[in-house]
Amino acid sequence: GVLQRVDVVADGGSSLYGANAVTGVLNFITRTSYAGFQASVSEGFADGYNAFDGNVMAGKEWSSGDVYMAFEHKSNTPLFNGDRDYLRQTYLSNRDSRSSSCYLPNITVSTNTNYAINSLPSNTPGALKANTTGPFGKLDPTTNTGQFNRCDTSLNTTLVSKEEADSVFMGFRQNLTEDVVFSAKAIWSTRIESQAANQLTYSGTIDTSNPYFQSLNGETAQTVQFSFSPYLGTSSYTNRPFMEVIQVTPEVTAKLPWGDWEATVTGNYGRSFSDSFARLVNTTAASMAMSQTFADPARTIPTSPALFASPTTGNALDPYNVALTNPTLLNEILNFGQYGKATQHQLQLQANFDGSLFDIWGGAVKAVIGGKYSMEDFVSQWDINVPIGQQSGAAIPGYQFIFRRTHPIPKSVFAEVA
Repeated sequence: GVLQRVDVVADGGSSLYGANAVTGVLNFITRTSYAGFQASVSEGFADGYNAFDGNVMAGKEWSSGDVYMAFEHKSNTPLFNGDRDYLRQTYLSNRDSRSSSCYLPNITVSTNTNYAINSLPSNTPGALKANTTGPFGKLDPTTNTGQFNRCDTSLNTTLVSKEEADSVFMGFRQNLTEDVVFSAKAIWSTRIESQAANQLTYSGTIDTSNPYFQSLNGETAQTVQFSFSPYLGTSSYTNRPFMEVIQVTPEVTAKLPWGDWEATVTGNYGRSFSDSFARLVNTTAASMAMSQTFADPARTIPTSPALFASPTTGNALDPYNVALTNPTLLNEILNFGQYGKATQHQLQLQANFDGSLFDIWGGAVKAVIGGKYSMEDFVSQWDINVPIGQQSGAAIPGYQFIFRRTHPIPKSVFAEVA
C-alpha cells in the first residue's frame, strides 16, 4: 500500500515538526516511489454486519523520476443496536429504560393517573375511550415500571453507521538537475455516513381548545406522549454527515557544495470540510397546534388563533393519531432541524539546511537549521432550528451562529545538533 512505515518519536520534536510536537510524534511515512501494479480486496463478515475494502495502486519509473497513484474504496453496512441483545433498552440496574413516546401514545391526566392507547383511534367522539386501557396508577419511581405503552427506541438505530469512503493518493518525483529534485504528494478523501436515529417524538398538553380533544373521565386537559411514526411511516430517520479532506505537499531538495549538506524547502496546504444535519421537532408550532392556550414565556409568539380540525387546512394537531392531522401542518412542525458545517485550512512553509559538521570516533556530528511558518484557519457555522428547505442560502435572522478562529504562527527558527 501507500503507507511504508510509521515512525514513533516518544519525545518532543518541536524543532522539526512544529510547536505542537511537545510530548511525542507519530510520523506516517508514505512511499517515495512505486513501479508496477497491485490490487487487493478484502471483506469481513459478522452477525448482521459486513465491511468491504478494495484498493489499487499503479506507478511508473523513468531515468529521472517516477509517479504513482493509489485509489481505495471502503464501505460497511449498518450495525443496528437491535442486532445485539446487550444493547437493547430493557431493565438496566432494575429500571425499565424503554421509551414511553411510542407508535401507540400514552396519556397522563394527573401525576397519579395514566392511560395507554392500545389501537390508533379515529377522531370521532368516543373512539379514544374505546381504544384506551386504564386508568392506571403512577409509574414506580424506582423501577419506572407501570401500565404504560413502552417501546425500545434502540432497535432501529445504528451502533455502527453505514459508511462509504473513497480516497486517492498521488506521489511524483522529478530530478530537475543532478543536484535538484522536485517532489510532491497529494491526497483527496471523502466519507459519507448514514446514521439511523430514533423517529421524532413529542410530549405536550392538549385541552378543550383543541377540537380533537376527547375526555376519558371528565378531565379538561391531558399530557400525551407520542411518536410521529404513524405519519412518517418509519420508526427511524437517517442523518448523513459528510467529510472531505484535500492535502498537497510539494518539496524541493538541493545538494549544496559543502560535503553532504542539503537544502530543503517544503510547502503544505490542507483543507477539510464537514457538514451534518439533525432533524428536530418545532416544539413551538407543536404546542400551539395542541392547545390554543399555549403559554409563551418569552412573549415572542402572538396569541394563538382558534384551533379547528380539517384534513386539508386544519391548524389543530391530533396527538392520539397524528396521521389524521392536516399533512401541511405536520410538515410545518417537522420541517425543522439543526445544520452545521465546518471548514479548516492549513498552510505550512518550511526551509531547512542539514548536513555533517565534523567526524568523531562514533561517526559524523550532524546539524540542522531552518525556519517554519504555519497558519490555521477554522470556520464553523451552525443554523439552529432552521427549516430543512433552507440548509443553504441567506442566513435566517436569529437562528445562525458563526464561529471563526484564525490561528497564525509567526516565523520560527530552529537548530539541532546530533
